[in-house]
Amino acid sequence: MAQANRGRDQFRSMCAECHTSGEFGDPAFKAKWARRSVGDLFSFIHTNMPDSAPGILTEQQAVDLVAYILQLNGVTPGSAQLPPDAARLGAISLASLRS
Repeated sequence: MAQANRGRDQFRSMCAECHTSGEFGDPAFKAKWARRSVGDLFSFIHTNMPDSAPGILTEQQAVDLVAYILQLNGVTPGSAQLPPDAARLGAISLASLRS
């Protein structure tokens, strides 16, 4: 929960200029990401965001944003925080976004 809260704060300060939180739970987002992994989402955010300065987010900021996006989609957080490690996150499927 703390990680998602940090992600929410990060979203408000760096992402809300171009994005709304609602777009990360809409059908288009779910269709795009449901067949991919948490690692894919992490890597995309870390490499491509924000649009105005791609790649400036730290790995921790990017993984916190991922935690927030998962929370927006009703994913219950585990007992441990998500690690800022694309390889480890790659083992976590986003298939639950389909439901």
